[in-house]
Amino acid sequence: VLRLPFFGPLIAAKNWALWAKLTQRLLALNVPLLEALTTATQALPNPWHRQSLVTALQAWSHAGTLWPDALGAALLAAHIPHREQVVALAHLGVGLGDFGPASATLYTTLDATYHRQLTRLITTCKVLVLGLSSLVLLGVVLGVYVPLYSSLGGVV
Repeated sequence: VLRLPFFGPLIAAKNWALWAKLTQRLLALNVPLLEALTTATQALPNPWHRQSLVTALQAWSHAGTLWPDALGAALLAAHIPHREQVVALAHLGVGLGDFGPASATLYTTLDATYHRQLTRLITTCKVLVLGLSSLVLLGVVLGVYVPLYSSLGGVV
């Protein structure tokens, strides 16, 4: 499903926005970063995304350091999209000692991506429906006009 044009990126964007929202809420409750990311990962509806992120988080926790650069390397190895934003979240959270504002920014970014892709899909569907309606109308007009033209001997 994730490879379908229009629908695949839309579903992926919704999954990552959901993950970011849950991460944001957990971090707002002062859950430690690794635990918040792991818990939010378990809620991902797509098994491929979930397994890829579990693998990345396990590699990060086994790296011996929880620094953001190690997280970035683990996410890169697991081919996780939006890894730059997640690493930026970790950097900002480590620097501030508070992950709340950074996680809100991550959620806002991923949710905006989802809404942008949804708008693109809706616009494309509108164009396709309008084009199809125009073709049907043209067929009806020609279906009425051609026999009428023929029955009048070619003079209208």
